[in-house]
Amino acid sequence: MKFIHFICLMLSYSICDSQTSYFALSEKHEGACPRQINYILRPKNLETKDTLKGLPKGKDFRITYFDFQKEQTVYEKFQTGKNLTEEEIEIFRESDTLELSRFHTQHKIYFVTYFVKDKKIIIGDLNSNMDFSDDDIFSFDLNEMKVREGTKENEKINVSYEYVSKGVITKRSAILLVEPFNRVYIYKGVKDGKFHINLKIHEFVKGEIEILGNKYYFAACSGPNQKTVFNNFDLFFSKQEFNTPSIIGPGLKTLNNKDTIDINGVGFSPRFSVFGDTFFLEPIKDINRLPKSLFEELSNIYPINSEKLTIEQLKSGRFTIVDFWGTWCVPCVKDIPKLQKLLEKHKGNGINLIGIAVDGNETKVLEFIRKRKIQHPVIFENLNVGSDWIYKKLNITVFPTYLILDKEGGIIFSTNSIQILEEKLENLTNP
Repeated sequence: MKFIHFICLMLSYSICDSQTSYFALSEKHEGACPRQINYILRPKNLETKDTLKGLPKGKDFRITYFDFQKEQTVYEKFQTGKNLTEEEIEIFRESDTLELSRFHTQHKIYFVTYFVKDKKIIIGDLNSNMDFSDDDIFSFDLNEMKVREGTKENEKINVSYEYVSKGVITKRSAILLVEPFNRVYIYKGVKDGKFHINLKIHEFVKGEIEILGNKYYFAACSGPNQKTVFNNFDLFFSKQEFNTPSIIGPGLKTLNNKDTIDINGVGFSPRFSVFGDTFFLEPIKDINRLPKSLFEELSNIYPINSEKLTIEQLKSGRFTIVDFWGTWCVPCVKDIPKLQKLLEKHKGNGINLIGIAVDGNETKVLEFIRKRKIQHPVIFENLNVGSDWIYKKLNITVFPTYLILDKEGGIIFSTNSIQILEEKLENLTNP
């Protein structure tokens, strides 16, 4: 597999520096991801029932569908003038209608389920022509009803659908794993439980990329909300080649789209193209050119676990570490015990530590602080709303980010690596 990276924009440079962006093509593969998401399809009361053809005659059946783009579904319903549910209103509010299509698209795969004696029958309209008569019939033995997920009765199917990206309707395909039986079916009180269908996305993308003279391997699975698009993803990154994300190789790092990849002390932010066809690594920006002092900003905000900080307190140490983190950020959480040990190690060197939790839920952050017994002041900044936060003023988009401030609050160093932070503190405290 070939790997590609951007050429330096400044041709006068003989070697690309840490501000170079890299990208590599990726390929789709069949297989499971470690955190593979279950999609339980429950029978729905569908008006489309009248337009579907090839339905079983004389059988008690149920119809459901797998929706690849809920935003488009809600937008199409909105255009018809029908009332939206509370959930649909929330989806509509968060949607950019300019990214969607005013035209009807085939972004749903319909399924019909019924029973013949001791068999559970599932038919999927895999060619999206609203007719079940020309589709394969999947038959499953009811004796497997109480068997756990993952039995040999599962079926892998290839489906075709349409997806709207930037207003353009794109034809796509996906590999789904159909599990006809799930423990939820045998729960008492589950309405029409026996008609439920369990689906999983059974695909991932992978490739290789060269960065700063070294070759790395990556694989990724799409996130649970977008199903087969990569606005959200689980990323697996390693110097060692691995076949599937479910096989954990040496030095494998598990990340998501908000985490940082630290390569030789240089921080990179990972992202994918919409459908995962291309993998990008964007260098973090040089924040050493930012405002001269942060103490005034920090003294205007109440930490959520301590009294308000004063300028005198902030200037009391030789150096101040500011840790930008979040409970959602796996590397951030892993680094917190190391950061606390680092602070203890430099206890006599006049090092202060302030955390800035960039998160979506203040209560969750407080619970995390109490559980981890975090003693240093932590400021909460909302990840989802507001523009006047410190992390936005500093244009921090990669987590964790560590700043070292001098006695006047000036930014003298920044890194995304706890190891490099420790090395820098050693140099500063033992010149």
